[in-house]
Amino acid sequence: MFEPEKLGNLPPDEAVAAFVEPARTTGNDVEPALAQGIVAVSGGDPYFIQFFGAHLWRLAGGAGKALTQRLWRAHQREIRDRLDEQFFQARFSRATRAERAFLQLIAQGGEEATIEQIIAPGPLDNSRIQPKIAALTGKGLLYRPSRGRIAFTTPLFGDFLRRHTED
Repeated sequence: MFEPEKLGNLPPDEAVAAFVEPARTTGNDVEPALAQGIVAVSGGDPYFIQFFGAHLWRLAGGAGKALTQRLWRAHQREIRDRLDEQFFQARFSRATRAERAFLQLIAQGGEEATIEQIIAPGPLDNSRIQPKIAALTGKGLLYRPSRGRIAFTTPLFGDFLRRHTED
């Protein structure tokens, strides 16, 4: 009766269209290099494509204005800060202090890590990290893309964590 469908990031051509087409319907020109850059930064995540597009549209002055790389470069930090406040901070606050430290350990290597990379610095061993992984998976912050690997459920979360390390 039901067929499960895997939801995920858009392939590059669909991600570009998801950024460009809504802008064009309101008369905005989009520099192709900007669209490619947004796709790269967003990882093809539909929410982030929409988030970046909406903020750039607003910053450009609304309908009929050009969306350019220059506009993105001028406001990239502001947009990233809004994403931190409106999206990542709420997710980060789900984690306990110990879980936050564990998330930051994962983020040292990027957006995902192997179990070996997490264990290597010590003092954690596999039996101590598995409950942390399970708890963070239950909170929607981590998933297992393959055996022996863990990753953040959203793109850019590792970047957020590296910029917001706790003392």
